[in-house]
This record gives sequence, C-alpha cells and structure tokens, in this order.
Amino acid sequence: MTPLQMGLALLAVLLAAGLGWELSGALRQRRPEPAQDSTGDAERDLLRSRIMAGDLSEAEQYELLDRLLLLGSMPEALMLLEQMADRRSEDPGLRLMLAELRRTQNDPEGAERELRLILHRTPAHLEALQMLTLVQLEQDRAPEAEQRLREVMRQLGAGERMEVGLMLAELLGRQERHQEARAVLRMLAGEQPGDVRPHLARALSVMDQGNTAAALAELETARAVAGSELQPLIDGLAASWSLEAMRDGEPPSSVESLAAEDEATSGQPEESGGDQELRGR
Repeated sequence: MTPLQMGLALLAVLLAAGLGWELSGALRQRRPEPAQDSTGDAERDLLRSRIMAGDLSEAEQYELLDRLLLLGSMPEALMLLEQMADRRSEDPGLRLMLAELRRTQNDPEGAERELRLILHRTPAHLEALQMLTLVQLEQDRAPEAEQRLREVMRQLGAGERMEVGLMLAELLGRQERHQEARAVLRMLAGEQPGDVRPHLARALSVMDQGNTAAALAELETARAVAGSELQPLIDGLAASWSLEAMRDGEPPSSVESLAAEDEATSGQPEESGGDQELRGR
C-alpha cells in the first residue's frame, strides 16, 4: 500500500458514513450468477407466484427476498422490493436497496427515480444523496450532483453539514478542482473545530498534488484535533509521507503555498453560513 493509499484508507474509516457503498457491496455479495438448471427455474416460478399473490407476511417477504438474491432472480427481486417499498414508504432503507438494485441492473433512470422519492421527503438524507451522486457521476453528470450537494449544504446550518460537505469536496477533487475542494474543507474545519476529518481530507488533497510539506503540516493540525486512539495512526501516516519525500528529494518549503491559498480564499468578505465557499463557479 502506497503512503497516499494509507491516508485514503484512514480517511475512509473515519468518514464512517460509508458513502452508501456498503449497500452496493452487500447486494453484489448476495448476487451470484443466476442458476441455469431446471430446478432453479421451477423454484423461481414458484417464488414469482408467491409474489404475485401478495399475501406474504413481512418476515416471509424478507426471507423470500434473500432467496431471490441468492438465486440471482433480479426481475423477481425488483418486483418484491417494489411491493415492500410501496407498502412501507416510511422506511427509506427499502427504497435505497431498490435504487441500488436498479443501478446494478443498468437502470440508472429507475435508480434516480427511487432516490428522488426519498429526497423529496428528506432532502438531506445522507445515503440517498450519496447514491444519487454516484448514479449521476456514472452518467457524467457531475455538475448536477454538485448543484444538489451545494443546495443541501446551504439549507443545513453550520455544524450539521460535515458529511455532505466532505462529499462535495471529494466530488470537486475528482474534477481536479482542488482549491475549491480545500476551500470547502477549510470552511467545515472552521465550523466544527473538533472534527479531524476535514483536516485529513485537506492533507490528502495536497499530498495527491505532490506537496508533502503542506500535507504534513495539515496532518499535524489533524493530530492536535484527533483523540488518543487516532494519533498513532496519523503519526504512522506522517512518517510514511516524510520517508517518501526524503526518497524523492522534495524540497520542504512548499508548505507556504497552502497558506497562501487559504489567505486568498479567506481574505474576501465572508458571507453568512459559509455561503462564499458554497456558491462554486
């Protein structure tokens, strides 16, 4: 594992929100290749008839869904999930699973439709935002994803938008808009001084651009914020990055560039609730 990969792994653990990818992984793990034998076909026909009957208890529905996923019977699983999600509209977890199943079945429009139903009820629903961002990225619709994340951040108050802000910063970074990403992270760090995540994300951003000195400086800030359990991990990451810089012969003076960048973005008149960083382009 490279030093940068170590940092990404550490940040992934700390984010804890998971960005919605656990659901994707769970479905994939439970979705083997469809059985081709006649026994499997007969069982799928039986299961389909039970779904059509519509008289299954909640426990039976979950049991049946499990079996359909194991068989790889995606049309039947979709049919059942639709019934379950419609009957329990107050449970966003079922619609999230339905959206992910549609996405993995090459139906991004259907996935987006399910996610928008969740976000209509709860505009800041984190898992739905995460999955919708993924769906839109897969369709090369990053500007739409960015606009929605910025709108949600403006609706949330300071101290309530850390996870959405981290998502926005990652999205900007994927578009090589690193200064904008770091401006959002700086805003988040100012709103929640005791949270280590924006500092780690900033360190990874500048490290990704080859500025080890600035990354180490940001790691030092992260270490001061982190609890005792995280400090050894951050120390190990800093040592790894330092060794890499020594091996590559990188000059140590480049830390000034990040300070200048912060001064440039913070020297403008502040807007209410950090909206200056949220307006984007």
